Amino acid sequence: MKTAIVVHGNLRTFLMPTRENPNETVCDNFLKHVVNCNPDADIFMVTDCNDFYYDGSVYWCDGSDIQIMNNNAFRLYHDMKTESKETCKEIIERELRQRIPNLKSLLVEYPYDSSMDENYDRLKKSGHGGHAPPMLIGQYRKLHILYNMLSSYEEEHGFRYDSIIKTRFDNLLSRNLTAPQNSPNQMRVPGVKGEYFAHDWYGSGDRNVMEKYLRLYENLGFTVTNPAWIEECGGSKIHKGMFPKENFEGVNDGCHRADITISSEYHLGLMLKQNGISATGGPHVLIYRYLPVNHDPAHVMLQKNKDNLQGVSLVNFTPDTMTPTRIKIEDIPND
Repeated sequence: MKTAIVVHGNLRTFLMPTRENPNETVCDNFLKHVVNCNPDADIFMVTDCNDFYYDGSVYWCDGSDIQIMNNNAFRLYHDMKTESKETCKEIIERELRQRIPNLKSLLVEYPYDSSMDENYDRLKKSGHGGHAPPMLIGQYRKLHILYNMLSSYEEEHGFRYDSIIKTRFDNLLSRNLTAPQNSPNQMRVPGVKGEYFAHDWYGSGDRNVMEKYLRLYENLGFTVTNPAWIEECGGSKIHKGMFPKENFEGVNDGCHRADITISSEYHLGLMLKQNGISATGGPHVLIYRYLPVNHDPAHVMLQKNKDNLQGVSLVNFTPDTMTPTRIKIEDIPND
């Protein structure tokens, strides 16, 4: 049984000690719950050189945006530094090559402008919500690069992997993540909602199943012909079909409703449905943020680092529309 582990996304907290156990990093959790329980697996990684913790600070490379997710879990840390792209890339490559066993291929890119991607205009013009097109493109483009890496390695060595495990750098797992055994039409995911929504923080399955996942970039936006909203009212379900937003304005019934048509989770869930692949729940996972929910306000941290961030572009995303708004560090008020 030959397994590949593919890891994607921004590095973010991967090298950071956890708050719960300062002697254990998020990387240690990955080694314990993904690598050590798949001891013969080959590992492939793709990241970029922006937005990562190292040696007590969070780094951004020169010329890149600091993104503030306005969702009560600010992606910021108390100490922030900007460095050259070359220096940031060198730090990441050195640390990953030292820490990750059986690393077959590693790509650390300079930040990629998703607005220049061939998929961007089509997704933007679709008029559907649920996800910011740059984030969707960034995620699935990296997965596609990983698929090409893995396929090239297979071709070079004359074999095919039996199973593939896909995970993110900022995942914190509660127990071991493995691929389902002898289950050709099954994928292990963190959880599902309704028939069409599958959480995408990790996935594992046999090679044929996971290939469809890793190659979704080639068909981004296929979901727009099957628009869907999620409605959660004490439970979870998916309503297919578009519902005018004004139908819900002023309604205070405790229900959450949102357009998920171009969300990553709907891309995955609909793909599974259309291919007859069953999704089974795997281990509980946390996306490990820089700060716990409701910690220091973002403005306080940005003010503290104001001198280091002159000229850096800040991008704020509002949760309802995921519309980016640019902010200058100079315009942030002093508290």
